[in-house]
Amino acid sequence: MRIYQDSTGKIYINLKQPLYFKVSPSPDPKQKKYLLTSQTNPDIVNPTYASHEGLNVLYTPWAIDTATKKHIYPLRIVEFYFYADGTPPKTQISFDQKPIKANNKIFFKKGLKISLSATDNLSKVQATYSSIDLTDYQKYTKPLEFSKTGKHTLKYYSVDNVGNVESPKTFDFIIDDIAPKVTYTVTGNHLKNILSPNTQISLSAYDSLSGTKNIYFSMDQGDTNLYQHPIKTRSLYEGWHTLCFFATDQVGNSSQIDSFKFFLDKTAPLILEDIIGNSYFVNNIQYLSANSKLKLKAIDNFAGVRAIYYSFDRKNWVKYTKPILLPKKEKFVKVYYYAVDSVGNRSEISEAMTEKRGVFSSYIDLTPPKVTYSFTNEYISGDTVFLSSHSKIIITATDNQSGVGQINFQIDSGQANKYSEPFTVSQEGEHKITVTAFDNVNNLTIKQFVVKVDTTPPEAKIFFSMPARRTKNGLKVYSPNAKIFVVAQDNLVGLKSIEIQLNGKKLGSNVSSIWKLPVGKNRLTVISTDFLGNKNIQNFEFYIDKL
Repeated sequence: MRIYQDSTGKIYINLKQPLYFKVSPSPDPKQKKYLLTSQTNPDIVNPTYASHEGLNVLYTPWAIDTATKKHIYPLRIVEFYFYADGTPPKTQISFDQKPIKANNKIFFKKGLKISLSATDNLSKVQATYSSIDLTDYQKYTKPLEFSKTGKHTLKYYSVDNVGNVESPKTFDFIIDDIAPKVTYTVTGNHLKNILSPNTQISLSAYDSLSGTKNIYFSMDQGDTNLYQHPIKTRSLYEGWHTLCFFATDQVGNSSQIDSFKFFLDKTAPLILEDIIGNSYFVNNIQYLSANSKLKLKAIDNFAGVRAIYYSFDRKNWVKYTKPILLPKKEKFVKVYYYAVDSVGNRSEISEAMTEKRGVFSSYIDLTPPKVTYSFTNEYISGDTVFLSSHSKIIITATDNQSGVGQINFQIDSGQANKYSEPFTVSQEGEHKITVTAFDNVNNLTIKQFVVKVDTTPPEAKIFFSMPARRTKNGLKVYSPNAKIFVVAQDNLVGLKSIEIQLNGKKLGSNVSSIWKLPVGKNRLTVISTDFLGNKNIQNFEFYIDKL
């Protein structure tokens, strides 16, 4: 506590300061001073105290003229003023930044300047003192600057000119120079940085001090937008994209711009069909054999195929792992299928004729061809078919589904040959014919039948009604009255006809006897034919001579 006199001469004392009044005959500070005492109340003086804060007055009831040393009339009171100050200063704190309150804490950005300003209503401020982070108090002379990141404690107070000391004030705050950290999360079907149309990208930021204020993003160098909800990819075009993002905290620190490059895959896999086994088209209708299998192969442009699924009824789906064995029922079958890539794009199923996809349809052909055979120039006796070497065997095969593919035939145990036209069997005897007919999906029919080939013509013989009389030039000579009887025999199919010519002149068919033979040398020609057309021409020479 002290006494203070300002430049105008006003005297200020501390309200709690003890006072002693002394008199001196001279203003000289070295002059001896005499302590005044109270004759009436000696126990409440020395010291004496100011009665109240503010203006205090000492006075004498009579003013004395300094020249005449006599009372001034009318009487005047002489007043001595002094001011008692018992109130300490008040210090105000101010900042060059707006304080940010978050989580019951106060934050500032790096480079904060704090100014202290104190006021005192009476004796005025003598000085302001500050302590930073519990260091010794220093006299405040200029704004305090803070750049170190972290928590700070500022203590401060002011003192007025009569020694009133303000109770120290404490201001705790945090300098935040650390930008938020932004991370992204991909939800929905995706494979690393390959995304599907149903994918969403979520952004989140963490700030260890003042906390995140906003997150911003831009897509493909477009406008910067405030992030408010997950970013949907469905509206983006298929291809590569770059998402850029950053965040700001409550005091304005901004993170560096980070990015996420991704490929948006909107294309479902393409499925290729292949038939393992026999397959054939007839009038744009496909036929398969009973053992045929449907092989599916999917290819994908980017993400890769995850799986293929198939169903016969579009209700019960099975994961495709190997070629599909089709139902062994002779009917029209359908196989529905789709593929899913690694990010969930699924191929479509459509039965529309203009854009059919995801559906395989075919007929299952379980019926082999029907085989029939016929002959030309055959002779049938009982259940035996006789053929000549010129008789043709005709094979016919029909198939109402996939159609006839090929016909093979085999004679006995010989080599199988492809049937293209009617064929003959030249070797005489009994033969087994084996016919194998395939339809276009390899269903086969084997049919066997037996034929007998007859290549031996009939044998004719002649008989004379009388014996020969002699020989002439190695030929027998007969009487003009002799008759000739002609007979022929066939051992298999039988004789069909006999034709007789005498000396080149046809005598008719089926003539069995000849008489009135001309005198001289004669040639009798017998042409015998069996029922297969095997023909035997035999010539007989002899003489007719008179006695």
